[in-house]
Amino acid sequence: MPWLPDLLCSFLIPLGGWLASLPLRRWALAREVVLEAELAWSGGLLVMLASVQFLGMVLGFLGLLRASLILPILVLGIVAALVAGGGNLRSSFKGVTALLPTLLLLLPLLLLATFPPWDRDEMVYHLALPRSFALAGKYTRPDDNIFASLPLGWESIQAVLHAVGPVPGEPPFNPRLLGAWTAWGGALATEALAREAGAQRLPWLAGVLLLLTPTFVEFGSSAYVEPYLLLCTALALLAMLRAAKGSEGWLLLAAALAGLTTSIKYTGLAVAAILAIEVATTSPPEERLRRLLRFVALCALVGSPFYVRNLLQRGNPFFPIAYGLFGGEGWDEVRATAYWETLRGYGAGEDLLDAWTAPLRLFFARNHLTGFEGSIGPIPLLLALGAVLWPAPEGRHTSRVLLTFPAIFALFWAATVVQARFFLVALPSLLAIGVAWLEARGPRLVPLPLLGSLLWGAPLALFLWRRQPTTEWLCGRLSRDQALARVLPQSYVPSRELSSLVPPGERVWLLWMRGYTYYVQVPYKMDCVYEEWRFADLLDRSKDGAHFAQKLRAEKVSFLLVNEHFFLRGGSSDTRPGRTAELRMRFERMLREGMLKEIRRWDRVVLYRLSEEEPIP
Repeated sequence: MPWLPDLLCSFLIPLGGWLASLPLRRWALAREVVLEAELAWSGGLLVMLASVQFLGMVLGFLGLLRASLILPILVLGIVAALVAGGGNLRSSFKGVTALLPTLLLLLPLLLLATFPPWDRDEMVYHLALPRSFALAGKYTRPDDNIFASLPLGWESIQAVLHAVGPVPGEPPFNPRLLGAWTAWGGALATEALAREAGAQRLPWLAGVLLLLTPTFVEFGSSAYVEPYLLLCTALALLAMLRAAKGSEGWLLLAAALAGLTTSIKYTGLAVAAILAIEVATTSPPEERLRRLLRFVALCALVGSPFYVRNLLQRGNPFFPIAYGLFGGEGWDEVRATAYWETLRGYGAGEDLLDAWTAPLRLFFARNHLTGFEGSIGPIPLLLALGAVLWPAPEGRHTSRVLLTFPAIFALFWAATVVQARFFLVALPSLLAIGVAWLEARGPRLVPLPLLGSLLWGAPLALFLWRRQPTTEWLCGRLSRDQALARVLPQSYVPSRELSSLVPPGERVWLLWMRGYTYYVQVPYKMDCVYEEWRFADLLDRSKDGAHFAQKLRAEKVSFLLVNEHFFLRGGSSDTRPGRTAELRMRFERMLREGMLKEIRRWDRVVLYRLSEEEPIP
């Protein structure tokens, strides 16, 4: 069972969260601030993750991302947490029974996460980049991977994890488990938000319903970024609820958390903007401008590093988005337009009617493969609608902050990338409102949302369990190589064998390999979005095969790894009519002339080698 040591080692994550919660508890005690178990543990986990993020950012920017520096700093952090909050060791376990419902549901999530990384953006973005950062000891821009220019808060945490492993670039445990523990923190933060909204007896229900959400199960058991963004957003909303009572300290905390969301993902800009609207609308008129300026200033200070870097390196703080406004070095109008059209094509439909109906359809979608690519389920929507349309006589569940956030975010979401996973950050608000309303209505109704969520989510969770051979993996019937060969036959198998086929010092050009470079151990060249863009351009500019070969050698490329299923097919490079077919004929002519020789074939994936004979111009 190769997964068991990984799972046991991953318990360092909640241990780090508990240590980080000790100073929080001491601070709360000194100021008579209420800090329930859910808030203390989720807050401690966020403090720990954010500290590791900023450690990774500082070392990444300075080019000092090395285990020899990271490990002593982490040890000093542990000592500092114990010194600052050591008097709370025993009291820190008070109320721990409130965590049991979510801990029970976390177990299957952890088991799902023990399977080696294999799908979604993990392979090209959330894992491939941290691995390259750890190997280089700094932030790099691997060839043409545009994701290296996006906010890298989550990737900075993963880069620290990859840097401290026993082998450079290899983490000490499966990085998907970091995502699972972060998802648990998100569930606890959702409980804390529900308690703040008025649910004093049933806050656990909000966390349980979140952990029963199929899309949250899918991405909460992966190395995907969304659980971290959800955790930050939920606690920022909680801080906003307390700031609405006039507390400047909670307002500044909300601003810092809003800034943190912008350092994690561009979606965080929408989160921060909505929270700024909340500040403007909930503050007293005489305090509105001052509070809003303080909020925006602190938010910008915390979230700005990656945007400043982009401005200096690319000339566009939001690269590769907003190309029409700012331009951007290393990009062009054609690819910018095509990328935006690709993003608009996600989800289900692009016209105005689709945009307006998408938020409603979101709660009834059940497909994990096409369209929305996920499922939220109707229970969060029904609970929130109940709170709005059939209000209870008592309770604070109709908080303006919690109602405004998902409403505005739904409009933003429907107008941009319409996929279920991108809506997860609004889910804690809906669940907090709904659970507070349910408690006010009476405990007799509690079994209904639980049963509804189980009936809706269980078949989809079982699909996720079977989509990767989880049972066989857990039972030890599959080795790591066998497991990855089964789920990634077109990328992992060739990647594993490239080391023996590509001599040291030579580079392979990856063409339509889906950007899955996490397991590639040799130097490579790749377009991470349009995967034949530069290759097609090179073919276009080459006078003949000899000229083409000379240009490849000048770039130290001697191998091509090509997925023939997509390569120069169906108008994939038609920037002008017929261009793809023309380039395909040119490529096939080079094969006939022996300029490129087939070395190895894995079904539709082919490895070509540039002829070692010097071509005659």
